[in-house]
Amino acid sequence: MSRLARLTQAVGYIGPSTYEGFDHTAMAAEIAAQDPFLRRVFTLRAAGHRLPPTAAA
Repeated sequence: MSRLARLTQAVGYIGPSTYEGFDHTAMAAEIAAQDPFLRRVFTLRAAGHRLPPTAAA
């Protein structure tokens, strides 16, 4: 995914927060840290998923 984002110079990412155990949010954050053109990341949590107490504050 990072190669595709870099090649297209994507400015945004939309996807699930996690899928089948893979953390897409962390992946997008890592890509954004490496490539400054990725400015917006939108993720969707599954229904009933709760944020950890530190993230909700």
